[in-house]
Amino acid sequence: MGLTFALFSSHTGLAHANPLFASIWGSVAVESSSLQQLLDAGNRVALKAWVQQAKLADLQKPIKWDDSTGTQVESKLLIWAVVFGESDLVKVLLEKGLDPNERIENGASALLLAVLNEQVEALDELLKKGADPNALLPDTTNSLMLAAQAGNLKILQRLQAAGADLSQKKDNGNALLVYAVFGRNLELVKYVLANGAELEAHNNDGITALIYAVADGQVDIVKFLLQKGAKIKLSQGANKGFTALMQAADSGNNELVNLFLQLKAPISDKEETWGKDALIFAAEKGHFDTLQLLLKHKANLQTQSIEKNTLLMFAAGSGNLEMVQYLLKQGLNLKAENKYQENALYFAAEKGHLKILEYLVQKGLSPSAPSISNQNGFVIAALNGHLNIVDYFLKKGHNPNLKHTAFQTTALNYAVINGHTQIVEALLKKGANPDLRDPEGKNALDYAQEFERPELLIRLNQYQNKQLRQKSAGPGQ
Repeated sequence: MGLTFALFSSHTGLAHANPLFASIWGSVAVESSSLQQLLDAGNRVALKAWVQQAKLADLQKPIKWDDSTGTQVESKLLIWAVVFGESDLVKVLLEKGLDPNERIENGASALLLAVLNEQVEALDELLKKGADPNALLPDTTNSLMLAAQAGNLKILQRLQAAGADLSQKKDNGNALLVYAVFGRNLELVKYVLANGAELEAHNNDGITALIYAVADGQVDIVKFLLQKGAKIKLSQGANKGFTALMQAADSGNNELVNLFLQLKAPISDKEETWGKDALIFAAEKGHFDTLQLLLKHKANLQTQSIEKNTLLMFAAGSGNLEMVQYLLKQGLNLKAENKYQENALYFAAEKGHLKILEYLVQKGLSPSAPSISNQNGFVIAALNGHLNIVDYFLKKGHNPNLKHTAFQTTALNYAVINGHTQIVEALLKKGANPDLRDPEGKNALDYAQEFERPELLIRLNQYQNKQLRQKSAGPGQ
């Protein structure tokens, strides 16, 4: 599967702290009333004077405040001074004996917070007093990674000079070069490589800095890494066989697609997990122009994944009707089925693309014929919350009690599990049976209890009671 820049944020380990501390003025609660008043008033001069006279024990008393999410944060005045860049105050507090390695509740040290907030002068004061430049967050993010991701070469160099280890990796395997790519700073990328970073370093999934750069569309960084000899194909891990061309196609970045095509990147290569090539990645994401570009360069229109999913199936799931129409005009088989006997109609139903489903029906697929594709498409649409698809199938005469052929679970059970109230109502109106059980022996009422859906539990009980009353009353009553 291709990467997006959204993935990058999961590697930071800590959001920027400025919003975290934004509400400190209105919600600080400390034991010393004088410090409380000074903080509330925002009087920096008086605050510094108070600090000069305060005893060490007073300076170590905790400060509590609510962050922007309403979560209470507890720390000390040193942390506050670091985050807001009060370097003079940081210096005084450290001279009075406060710990330069002070941490907040989530594990971030004063130094890490200085780096995260790019407070260079506060960082310098901490380093002078022996703050650990190799301090880690609980998720093993270090100070160099934070500096690199911020694109701040100046801070990274300060940390390196203080003894920070450029070879450290995060537990997920990401090395400093990856964070330099995240920082979108070409000069920083060059610096990290010049200082010993491994060009082909990969994380636990086998992903390298080049792939991340392609995913984020960093053309200049991509070109530089290629000039340095970066390999375009991943050679190990869960993404073995995945190429930079596939990532460019997945991202719909035609500039980079063209770049890799000019470099003669193999257009028909497939990654080893799912057997997808660049053309499939483009179709799956609905990048019609990228798909056409690849086809112009002789990509295989008949390509299939390991599961025998065709381009038409991926296009139907992408929601791009124009692409679906184009592929059918190019001669792709409308009725082709994958290894699970599912056709393009299933893929449209699974993703909730009613217009594509209707178009496929118009071209010759039957939504009412008894088939695994229709049956599973109906059930999975209920699972995924696609009321439009469920209604469509019900109007075409589908039995509301159909079960998924592989999992033997009804549409009603799935709708209850995920709390899709409107779908539950639609199914009940068509006579869905809440008593039908899956291979685990559970029915819709069991799942309403298990997944804490009290409103649905009440509704299902009401429905059952009504059915019992009607049955006991007999015909014509």
